[in-house]
Amino acid sequence: MFGRLVLSSVVFLSLAGFAQSQSLSGIRVGEVFASSAKPAQAPVATDEIDGYALTKWKLPNGNYLSVTRRIDGDKIVYAEVDWDGSASGAVSDFAGFRFGETTLADIRAKLGSNGFAFSNHVIKPMPDGSLMSFNSYEVEGSDTIVVFMTKTTAEGLKDLYEGNDVSRAGTLARLDALILAQPEYLATNWGPDRIFDPNYVKIASPN
Repeated sequence: MFGRLVLSSVVFLSLAGFAQSQSLSGIRVGEVFASSAKPAQAPVATDEIDGYALTKWKLPNGNYLSVTRRIDGDKIVYAEVDWDGSASGAVSDFAGFRFGETTLADIRAKLGSNGFAFSNHVIKPMPDGSLMSFNSYEVEGSDTIVVFMTKTTAEGLKDLYEGNDVSRAGTLARLDALILAQPEYLATNWGPDRIFDPNYVKIASPN
């Protein structure tokens, strides 16, 4: 899918709301976890693996926030917000992007390209029969990558296959989760190789 799509070219992007694009629910990648703006609620899950500590909260709107930090140094390397599927949780941290409503086609149009994908993490089949896509963008002037996770339902996939019209894929995949992460952490977990859209541009953060 990457590299075969004809997308609009945007040389420089200044998008309303992206001044806050380097934080999710107040969490910023690179900051010290102990002094970060963590949710007031008690975590619903914690874990430690391979030198990293993972903490997960259920937010007041029903969505889930997951944060990963290095145990050595306590620095946050990964933050993810997952939509719970309800209307109350549809508003995301990025102005103009709504969970369950914003399509992959919308994301491409707003950000000027299809972004890039880590070669080992382009798409992921889900247990419910849906398909998750991962479109990544570097944030200009920072050591942060933002990942838009969009989901195509099992019904949507069936419609695509039966209609044999993959050109509609971008309109059926809808925003389901957002990730902010350090490039090194994603490369370790998703593989170092990247597949770039020919029209790729970084997201220029106004701040």
